Amino acid sequence: MPRLIGSFILFAALLMFIASAAGMYNSWDNLKYWDKCLTKVTDDPSYQDCRTDLLNNTGIYMHSGEGKISAREFWEVLLPPIAWMLVWIGILFAGWMLYRTGELVLPIEENIREISEPRRPFRKRR
Repeated sequence: MPRLIGSFILFAALLMFIASAAGMYNSWDNLKYWDKCLTKVTDDPSYQDCRTDLLNNTGIYMHSGEGKISAREFWEVLLPPIAWMLVWIGILFAGWMLYRTGELVLPIEENIREISEPRRPFRKRR
């Protein structure tokens, strides 16, 4: 039974790990795109669209006149997908350990040796 549960955990964690890795790469690509979009001239009408799009997708509010995403804002958007990816690696490892419990061999050897009672002649005390 633990092997069946471990296999389900392995499968689900593997799928979620792949999904979180895809989310991480998607966040990275989006940040590169928005950074290029925001470096345009602030008088360009598409600049306002970039600011609105950035706010709706990441929650980063760009003040007018700002032309770049700061390092803090960059990592604020990128670190949660990385953290989720690491969480799913940990769950994947726990599922693997649960799956392998059926093949677990403990290096404990039990030897029972029977020792007979010593044979002493019965002597009376003086």
